[in-house]
Amino acid sequence: MQSRRIISIVFIAFILSAQHSHAQNDKETRPEAWALIGGSRGGYFVKSILEVQKGLGGMQRVSLSHAERINVDSFSVLITRNDNSIYNFRNKGAYFEKSVHDMLERLQLGDKVLFFDIYATGLNKKIILLSPLECMIK
Repeated sequence: MQSRRIISIVFIAFILSAQHSHAQNDKETRPEAWALIGGSRGGYFVKSILEVQKGLGGMQRVSLSHAERINVDSFSVLITRNDNSIYNFRNKGAYFEKSVHDMLERLQLGDKVLFFDIYATGLNKKIILLSPLECMIK
C-alpha cells in the first residue's frame, strides 16, 4: 500500500514537471506580440481578399491563452514581382494610405507583399517592433 502511494506521488510530480516544462516551451516559442492582415499572420492570399483589407492589426499576448488588440503605428511595404522590387513605401498609421491601397489593387498572380518594420503601441504604452508579414498572391 505504501509503495503504491509513493508511486502515485512520483507520477503526479512527473506530470506536474512535464506540464511546467511544456508551458515554458510554449512561452519561448509563442511570440509576445504580432501583426495581422485579414486575421492572418501572412501566407497565400487571393488578390481580391488582400485588396479589400483596410490595414494592419496587432495583437499582444496577455497570458498563454489570451491576447489583446494593440494599435499599429507605422509599417513599411515592399512589393516584388518576378524577384524585382516594384514598390516600397513607409505607411503611417494602421490603415493603408492611398498609394498602398492603389498598389494592392494592381497585384498580379505570383506577386509578394512584405510588411516589415511594423511598429505598434503595446498594452503598456511602449513602442514595440512586430514580426514581418509576407503575403503571396495566388
